[in-house]
Amino acid sequence: MKKILFFGLICLMFGFNPCAQAISFVEQYDYDAGEADSKLTCRSISLLQVKRILVERLGTYLESNTVVTDHQITRDEIVSFSAGIVKTEILEESWDGKIYRLKARVEANPKWFYYYHRGRAYRKTGEYRKSLKDFNTVVQIDSGISRVYFERGATLIKMGKKRKGVQNIRKAASMGNGDAKRWLKLKKK
Repeated sequence: MKKILFFGLICLMFGFNPCAQAISFVEQYDYDAGEADSKLTCRSISLLQVKRILVERLGTYLESNTVVTDHQITRDEIVSFSAGIVKTEILEESWDGKIYRLKARVEANPKWFYYYHRGRAYRKTGEYRKSLKDFNTVVQIDSGISRVYFERGATLIKMGKKRKGVQNIRKAASMGNGDAKRWLKLKKK
């Protein structure tokens, strides 16, 4: 009973729907170059700014879905996105020597985020097989999320599968995950 309540609380706090589809936002940013700016510096600054704008838009996005059957509300759900960015894609860019224009799209998929957090909740409650299943689902949805390999590795170690667990943590570290790098560094000592 505690396990169900714990996971239910996570779902209520984050408002996740495991069937939600990926959404995307597109934003354009114009950067006025200064004397010392090159195309490369303009691109870096523009990309950083457009990502910031897109993350702000994503952070305030709410999706509401109300289903009415026979004049009765049968389902009323709100999906909020506070994280779960899957990828950033540059759609267009131009440089005329004075203004650097960048148009990018950020995509979020709450589905992987739902399974990721449920997997963490299962591991914390000792349900390692369910945890592993959810982390495997996340990898199937998007294999480019480094932190899921770290979490899956930690779960495998808890299950007594140390070799596979360490392999996953090494993969997470090779993808740039800071937690995995710190874990591996501590284990070397």
